[in-house]
Amino acid sequence: VEFLWMRGGPVATRFLIDAVEDGQLAELVASSASRAERIDIDAPLVRMLIEHEDRSVMRAFLGGDGFGPNGMAGAGVVPVLDVDQMLSICERSGADVRVLLLPQLAGRSLEPKQLKRAHELVREALRGADPKLGKAAEQFLTSSASQQSLEGMKLVLEHLRDLHRRSVPIGPWQPRSAEPPRTFSPAEVEVMLPAIAEAARAVAADGGGTNAWLASLMIRLLNQGAPGVLALGLEWLDLGYPLSAQLTTQVDATIVLPLLKRAHDFDDADRRRLLVNISPSHVDAEALPLLRALAPKLDPGSFARAAWLIGATGADAGVDWVMAQWREAKVRHGEHAAQHVRWVPSALLEAGRKNQGERVRSAMRDVVRGFGGPRVHGSELAALMLALMSMSDERTLDFLAVGIGAGQQSAHPYAEDQQHGFRPIDYLLQNGEPRHGYSEDQVIGVIARLGELEEFQLTHPRWLDPSRISDRVLIALAEHDSADNQAKDSWTSEVVSRLGARVHDGGDVSVLEPWFVEQLGRPGRLGYWMSSLPQVLVERHRDRIAALITGDDGAWAIVACQVMWQHGRDVDLARAVSNRHADVRVWALERLQLEKQDLDVDLIVPRLDDERDYVRVLAAQILGAKVAKKAVPALIARLRDHDVSVREAAAEALTRIRFYHEQQAHWDRVLKGMDASPQSAVEKLLLQARPDQNKAQRLLAIKSLGVLGKPEALPFLIDWSQQSDREIAAAALAAIERIHLK
Repeated sequence: VEFLWMRGGPVATRFLIDAVEDGQLAELVASSASRAERIDIDAPLVRMLIEHEDRSVMRAFLGGDGFGPNGMAGAGVVPVLDVDQMLSICERSGADVRVLLLPQLAGRSLEPKQLKRAHELVREALRGADPKLGKAAEQFLTSSASQQSLEGMKLVLEHLRDLHRRSVPIGPWQPRSAEPPRTFSPAEVEVMLPAIAEAARAVAADGGGTNAWLASLMIRLLNQGAPGVLALGLEWLDLGYPLSAQLTTQVDATIVLPLLKRAHDFDDADRRRLLVNISPSHVDAEALPLLRALAPKLDPGSFARAAWLIGATGADAGVDWVMAQWREAKVRHGEHAAQHVRWVPSALLEAGRKNQGERVRSAMRDVVRGFGGPRVHGSELAALMLALMSMSDERTLDFLAVGIGAGQQSAHPYAEDQQHGFRPIDYLLQNGEPRHGYSEDQVIGVIARLGELEEFQLTHPRWLDPSRISDRVLIALAEHDSADNQAKDSWTSEVVSRLGARVHDGGDVSVLEPWFVEQLGRPGRLGYWMSSLPQVLVERHRDRIAALITGDDGAWAIVACQVMWQHGRDVDLARAVSNRHADVRVWALERLQLEKQDLDVDLIVPRLDDERDYVRVLAAQILGAKVAKKAVPALIARLRDHDVSVREAAAEALTRIRFYHEQQAHWDRVLKGMDASPQSAVEKLLLQARPDQNKAQRLLAIKSLGVLGKPEALPFLIDWSQQSDREIAAAALAAIERIHLK
């Protein structure tokens, strides 16, 4: 029979049909069907077996009892059938067949259309009165395969009360092999939530406690953050479902108060999780009593978080509670109090986001001063100051003016996109976002008072954005530039730079230009910044700047010289070398040296008598470079100068002048062919006294060498003293003797 099922074909099929009709072999034919390579559910043989009057034949064919005839094992035809074939057989057959196939379908993977057909069969079975069919339908209904469609989930939820009461096990809605966990769409959630709520209430109404399958579904929806699930989650929590971990993670404003009311029943981990996930925007005055009642039950870390949220309610009563904790800490912990209430500044800052009333500002001021409790420092102090300033709190300006918090820095607590920190004084000057609202006069007043503090330095302009500072405030800052801080990157320089740009662009200079003009020549306000003075301002105020050169202030005079020279070399060096200020005279003489400027010697010679030693040195050097003969008497007089550098410069100048003129005279003679120098005479006489010359000329030349007395001639005379001519030898000896005697 097994062979005939495997062989197939008309002959084999005819034989199998005859065997079924015979009756005695029907069950054997049915149980051997699993050997067939494929099954055609519409074939006459298959229909005969499914509809056989002996139901044991049908069960043997479908494999319902797991055994063939005579107790032999037999799987039946089901393993060979696909899902559509199984569904078609169920749809065409009665209860007996469905009882066998519906549980088998639970182990298959069904497509959405197949699930819809299966659920129709289930609904029909559950509406009927056949207990066996009902149980079979229940087996499919509670399977993971059934729950892969919304319809399957709804069916389970509809019957959950009865299933739970009878302790019917329900397969997981998420197949164990599926990764990642199943996610329900918003449409599915919208349909399921009412059914879940109803099922949970129904189970609870029977006094049955909680259902594990339902709890897993609730947890999934909460973890998924499905819309609308949080509000129902509170109800499920009250029904006893273990959802506190999920609810305290998925906190929003709608469930904060209910969760806080239930927090007394949570364990420490859930309470900690709840407080961490509550944001300041979730709490208001209604949350205040709940948080205050909860705080005593918390560990130190959670207590600090709860205290911060109490401040974040923005309620005056919450601020009072925060301040009470702050004051009590000083009583309880003494000098170590600050470390126990580090949360206080942040709690007050959060309060200030919602409430900028006097109660909040007064609390912030007390903490800044340390009035009644431990004082804060560093960035926390700066943050409180910045918060108060953004509220236009006028008393905070008094704190700032005496240096409280002025040297600390922090990011502004109420700025949305600020990344870097800055000091309260910087915020006051720049008036960033949020704007502080103080008037220019108030800002200038603080600058004036801070300028009186020796230990405090105003922020250097390179660390700020001067474009955000008004003209008047910028000038107030420049007024506090010290005399030795008038560099080109000072506040004064910022004023001048802005003025130059405004003049160039035709902008408003009504505030800046009068102040700039006032600075020119101002005693004690030396303008080193003028080295970077824009050309447009030099041209605009050239006469005023030039007038400084002959003014009473020597420091301003030299700066004016430098600026004028830098912008056009518009300085009269002839007048500058005799300027009333020694520094100007030095500068002018140095310009003559460095830039090879030519100037009448008569203007320089008087400088040899200058009161400044260095001026005399420079004058001597310049006169030496000019090899000026008319300067010789004055230079000779400087050889007795009290300053050694002047004496050396004068001596060097005289040497240069003498050398120049000696060389000039010598080469004049050479060029004329009349060189009468001793060296030249020796050379000529030696040539005339050579042995190849006539005797008379030689004798006269040798005698002349003796008269000239130059030692350079001795080697030659010694040679000639050995000659055989006695007259020549005697003349040479006589010349040698005269040179030695000389």
